[in-house]
Amino acid sequence: MKSTAYIDLDGTVLDTKKRHYAAYTAILKRHGCNPLGIRSYWNLKTAATPNAEILKRTKAQHIAKQFQKEWLQEIEKKGRLKLDSLAEKAREGLKALSQFRLVLVTLRQSRKSLLRQLKLLGIKGCFDAVLSGHPKKTQPWKQKAGLIRKDIKKGNRAAFMIGDTEADIKAAKKLKIPAIATTSGMRRKELLLRLKPEFTATQLNKAATIAKKWHPSSN
Repeated sequence: MKSTAYIDLDGTVLDTKKRHYAAYTAILKRHGCNPLGIRSYWNLKTAATPNAEILKRTKAQHIAKQFQKEWLQEIEKKGRLKLDSLAEKAREGLKALSQFRLVLVTLRQSRKSLLRQLKLLGIKGCFDAVLSGHPKKTQPWKQKAGLIRKDIKKGNRAAFMIGDTEADIKAAKKLKIPAIATTSGMRRKELLLRLKPEFTATQLNKAATIAKKWHPSSN
């Protein structure tokens, strides 16, 4: 029986920088505020800077409550998902992970839009299953842990997690499965190391190399 590789989408497989920045600037401009430049904004995001602090940098802290409410409306707005692209070496990484049962685990408001995006990017067929939940339902790591737990119980397979945020590593820790943290996505390496993942990799293809060398046979 194949072992299962649970893999995060945004930041791990996809480069979502342009979409996040577009949602951020749309909200600020709607309220007459000046957004940061994309480099400054992304540096703060990868450092896990709270939205309130990011808004404070441009004297937009007075719209903090509106920002939180409008974020979910903006981040998956029709047409905005087209701003996403495959992360560097992501396709090679997915191909290299094909020896495992590959399961995507992500939080999106619309599963229909998610599946359409995967198809348009040409990677839908890479996954044996797609697990998704709504980002507003509960804490991200709890959501992901719940989705993975149900899947593990169905097959009782050996498993590990690949992801780029605290939610992915915390979910793996909760389930007591190994985690490989990718450091070129939504969080900097030093932040992920605090959560003590079993391994770190700069990109998905490097994570695949680690998994193939370290993980027990997937036959």
